[in-house]
Amino acid sequence: MVRSELIPQERDNYCICSILQGVLREYGLQISQDEIAGNLSPSENGHSVQDDKIKLFLSSKGFDYRFYLHNETLFNEPDSLLEEICANAGFIGEGIHAYRVLELIYPQIIVDDPKDARKRTFDLHELMRELNKLGGGFGLIKRIG
Repeated sequence: MVRSELIPQERDNYCICSILQGVLREYGLQISQDEIAGNLSPSENGHSVQDDKIKLFLSSKGFDYRFYLHNETLFNEPDSLLEEICANAGFIGEGIHAYRVLELIYPQIIVDDPKDARKRTFDLHELMRELNKLGGGFGLIKRIG
């Protein structure tokens, strides 16, 4: 799958909106970050990635969505889930910020940071320690059909 260039988040709390906009653009859907935000549940520091509104929004655009807390991955090993995210689309939510997953070259994870649309690399083991401290998890987005 060819990943579209991420448009940086247009507001401080729009990281997930930027990520979803990029995923939708890959399938020819042009939706503004403001419109995406209007379809999500606001949270204290942005938008919720763990409720039915995000699932309904993505479903209405032809996508299936699942969120896994960092300690809910199969056998508490995120490798398989990250490979599935790379084959489809998705993100890592760390604390109050999310990153678009691009590639897994074990143990390195390459992501796009919606804050500035720059690529970053995380070590999977360090990331899991951070997720244990800060909270967070993994969003998997799959095209239906």
